[in-house]
Amino acid sequence: MSDLNRFGRRLRQMIHTRGMPQKDLARAIRVRDATISEWVSGRVFPQARQLIAISRTLDVSIDWLLTGREPSVEAHLVEVRNGLLRLAWRLTRDYSLPDLDLTKLAVEAAQEASEAIPPAERRDVADQ
Repeated sequence: MSDLNRFGRRLRQMIHTRGMPQKDLARAIRVRDATISEWVSGRVFPQARQLIAISRTLDVSIDWLLTGREPSVEAHLVEVRNGLLRLAWRLTRDYSLPDLDLTKLAVEAAQEASEAIPPAERRDVADQ
């Protein structure tokens, strides 16, 4: 089975799970009904912006739509850390805060977030 067919099968499954008719999904993401049918049947793959819209509308991760797996907790923590780094960098730049240690701030925030993860699933994010 091709990746395109797998994607179509997962999309069909999520449409069914959410109880959203294909025509409603089409309207929500502003595509033709036939486009949804092409995706579900595995004939065509959506563009990146359409994939994002599908993900948001059906409240499902893009990772799951593409691979059938949810992103790991560590991947979420890395995203959080990177977002904090970007925020700290902007604060430093925009408000002239030269003493702000960006790496330390991001690592501390990621470690605090990881404490909410069950110990069996936890790894030290600072080592990544």
